[in-house]
Amino acid sequence: MVDAVIINFKRPRNVEKIIEALLAQTVKCRIIIYDYFKSTENRLNPEILEKVDIVFSSNVNLGGFNRYIPMGFYTSPYTFFIDDDVLPGTKCIESFLEAAEKLPNFGVLGQVGRVLSSDDLYRPKDVSSSADFREVDFIVRAYFVKTRYLFNVLRYKWLLGYHETKLIEDDLLLCCALKHYENLPCYLIPFDGDRERLINKEELSNLHSLSSRRDHYALRSFFIKRVMIYGWNPIHRRRTLDET
Repeated sequence: MVDAVIINFKRPRNVEKIIEALLAQTVKCRIIIYDYFKSTENRLNPEILEKVDIVFSSNVNLGGFNRYIPMGFYTSPYTFFIDDDVLPGTKCIESFLEAAEKLPNFGVLGQVGRVLSSDDLYRPKDVSSSADFREVDFIVRAYFVKTRYLFNVLRYKWLLGYHETKLIEDDLLLCCALKHYENLPCYLIPFDGDRERLINKEELSNLHSLSSRRDHYALRSFFIKRVMIYGWNPIHRRRTLDET
């Protein structure tokens, strides 16, 4: 039912732990690795790779957008993208499948999200899961989608003319694309307190993370301004429009 996608770039030991965690899920998933193989010191252990279903090797690095490059290989009904600095619990994918059955009309499901304030600037303020579904503007760190909608990411990238940077804000792009083309919102899934359901039962090393860029939040805020020019509106603006 689920293709689980991980990028291997500069944290191979993290990726190896995540692969083992995905193999231990209560619901079986197909594991797909985008492996940027240019530096030998960041190679994955061959014994670990033998446990993976598909390895897509490339010398191209587009940051988080790497996860979309092998899109043609994603053939399960759902795709689960997970960053390489979080270790999921054993019931993580099970919890997303349960949520997808309860709330079928979604764009992106996650456990950590962002809601913009009235100034529309991106800030690293987590909106965490609660006992019920909660709509957010963006899902970050790990995101669960219906595979059949993923082609909209490429459509939206071309609509925006978003080609001038290699380090594309891939998570924001996904959320906005599914809202723009499918009118499907993003939701945090319910959380009952069981840590085995978490995307981040354990936090892993975030060395080399994009969030450590000096201009990380400025670039994300710039992206938000860009998509708003093309008609995307955050929750607070949509509510204002609905009231009027």
